[in-house]
Amino acid sequence: MGPITRFRELVRSHGGASAVRHAGRYTYRRLLSATIQVSNRLRYGPVAPHPAELIRVDPDQITHEIPYDQKSKLIPYPFATVGLLRYTSYILHGDWDRTRQPLSDPNIEYRKLLHESFDLRYGRGMSWETTPLYERRDDLLEDPQSAFDRWDALYERLQQEGYRPQAELPSKDRLAISPWSDEVAIAITRDGDLLRVTQGNHRIRIAQHAGIDEMCVRVAVRHEEWQQKRVRAYKRPEGGDAPQSGKTDTHPDLPGRKRRRDEKQ
Repeated sequence: MGPITRFRELVRSHGGASAVRHAGRYTYRRLLSATIQVSNRLRYGPVAPHPAELIRVDPDQITHEIPYDQKSKLIPYPFATVGLLRYTSYILHGDWDRTRQPLSDPNIEYRKLLHESFDLRYGRGMSWETTPLYERRDDLLEDPQSAFDRWDALYERLQQEGYRPQAELPSKDRLAISPWSDEVAIAITRDGDLLRVTQGNHRIRIAQHAGIDEMCVRVAVRHEEWQQKRVRAYKRPEGGDAPQSGKTDTHPDLPGRKRRRDEKQ
C-alpha cells in the first residue's frame, strides 16, 4: 500500500482532518530522518549510522530495554515522537543509557506472565492451556488463539530456518510495508550493551528459547562514546593495536568485525 492509497484509507476510516494530521506527521518524520542521515554522513563518513542497516547479534545478549517512560529522552528533535525510532538512526549524548529494565520485568504484569508462559511453552514443552498467560488471555490478548498460533509458528520457523530479516520473509509474514522499520530496534550504550528500544519483544524471547545463535536487529540509537569507539576501530589499520576491551574487539557493531565477517561469506 503506497502513501496515496494509505491516505485515502485514512480519509475513509478516520475522516479528512485525521488523515491530514497523519500525513503531516509522516512527511515531517521522513524529512527529519533524511536530514539526520545527511548530517551523520557528513560527520562520520563511512562509519555513519544508516536507518536500514542491520547487524546480527546473539539474542541472549539482549536482556534489558529502555523503560517506556524514559524513551522520550531518546528523542532530541522538536515535535518528534517515540515513533521516530522506527525510521531513523542517530548518535546521542547524555545519561539515557544508565536507566534500563529487564525484558521480563516482574513489575509489568503482561511481561511477567509472558516470560513465565514462554518458559513453560518453549522451555518445557507444556501446552498453552497450562500457562498463566492462558488464564488471563481474554484480558491481555486481543485475539488469544491467533497470538498463540503466531508465536508457535515463529518458534518452529526459527528452529528450522534460523532468523531471517523481514525483507526476506514472504509478504504474508511481514509485519510492515517498509520491512526494516519493523525489525527489532535496539540502542547501544557507551559500554556496548544492547538495549531493546522498540519492536520485537516477543521475537527476542522466542529466539532465545529457539536456541539460535544470531538474529537481525536495527540500531536506532548509539551513545556518542560508543560511536567514537566505532570510529577508532574503523581507522585502526589491519594488524594494528587491538582495542583495550575484549568486549569491543568482538562486538557485532564493530566495523572491523563486520568487514571480516563479510570476507568469510
